[in-house]
Amino acid sequence: MGFKVITFEVSDEDSSPNSTPFSWDLKSLEEDEKGELLPFTVTDAGSLIVAGKLNFLRKKIYKLQVTVFDNGTPPLEYEVEEFKFEI
Repeated sequence: MGFKVITFEVSDEDSSPNSTPFSWDLKSLEEDEKGELLPFTVTDAGSLIVAGKLNFLRKKIYKLQVTVFDNGTPPLEYEVEEFKFEI
């Protein structure tokens, strides 16, 4: 746990306070896992971190949807349509 998988790079042309800090949403794109707690989290800095136990014998490939929001009112968002990786 705590292993960094990837760090997403984000830029926002809004001026402060409408840009940073960014907030993140992470969802599984697997039908059988929708609504389940994922073994990952995204830090404020945009790093995807392992936050739970992984069982590569049960699951080797993860398909995730990552959405980032800026600090505006209402917040603007950008969605990575599919982020796929293998452990």
